Amino acid sequence: MSTVHHYYSVMRVNDEHTTVLPGDYFNFDVKVRFHSANTFPAGLQHHLSPAAIPAQDFFQHGPTFLHTMFSLSPFSLFGCTEQIIEGVLSDVQGLFRVENLSSFISLEPQESQNRIIPLTITVIILKFEDRAIIEEGRQRYIRSQRVSSRRSERLATRRSERLRASQRQSSRQNQRQSSEVEYDSDDEVMINSFLKKCTVMRGREDCCICLEELSVNPECYTLPCQHAFHLPCILTWLKNSQACPLCRHSLRTAETAEN
Repeated sequence: MSTVHHYYSVMRVNDEHTTVLPGDYFNFDVKVRFHSANTFPAGLQHHLSPAAIPAQDFFQHGPTFLHTMFSLSPFSLFGCTEQIIEGVLSDVQGLFRVENLSSFISLEPQESQNRIIPLTITVIILKFEDRAIIEEGRQRYIRSQRVSSRRSERLATRRSERLRASQRQSSRQNQRQSSEVEYDSDDEVMINSFLKKCTVMRGREDCCICLEELSVNPECYTLPCQHAFHLPCILTWLKNSQACPLCRHSLRTAETAEN
C-alpha cells in the first residue's frame, strides 16, 4: 500500500486586489510538484502555462476550467482532483469576499473595469510506499508534540515571572535545540515548498507560537503570507493546522491511500 499526501494553496500575487468586480479577469499561474522516494528531496515540478478567465465565468464554470488546467499536468493527483478543485473555488471566493455567487454572476460586467487579477495555485503531491518512512515521520511527530508541551510549561513559568533576561536565555537554549532537530520527509517538503528562511528581522519580533524572541541567529522562516516563526514551532503547528496562526492564510491538505 502506498500513502499519498496532497497540499494545495491559493494566493493573491498583488495584495491590492482584495475585491473583484464583474468584468475583472482571474489569471491563474499553476505549479504542480511531485515527491516520491525516488525523487526526494528535490522532487519534480511542472509549471503550467498561465490561463485567464472572466471572474463571473470562473464562479459559474470553475470546476470545468480547473479540471482542464490540472489535466495538463504530467503528475497524477491520485483521485484528489475534486477535493482540490472544491478547495480552490472556496478559497478564491473567500479571498475576494464574494458571499453570494448567484448575485455576483448575474451582475452586468463593468466595461471600464477589466482588471487582470493574478493568482497562484501551488499543488504538492507526496507519494511514499515505504511504511517505515511513514512510521518514522509519525514517531517524530509524537516526539515534537512532547517537546512542544514541555516548552509550553516552561513558558507559563516565564510569563508569571515577567523577566526579559530569563526569556532571552531560554531563546538561546531553543536556538541550540533548533540546530539539532531532524526533520522527516514531509517536513523537508514543507520547508522547500512553503517556507522561506528569514535573513533580516523587522525590529524586535516574537514568535507568536512560543512567544519568544525572533533574533538574527536561530532558524526562522516565513510562510507565503510573510509572517515569521521559529522553524520547529511552525513545523509543529502545520502538522495540526494548515493555516497561518496569525492571519489564517490557508495551506490546504489532503491524504489518500491506495493499494
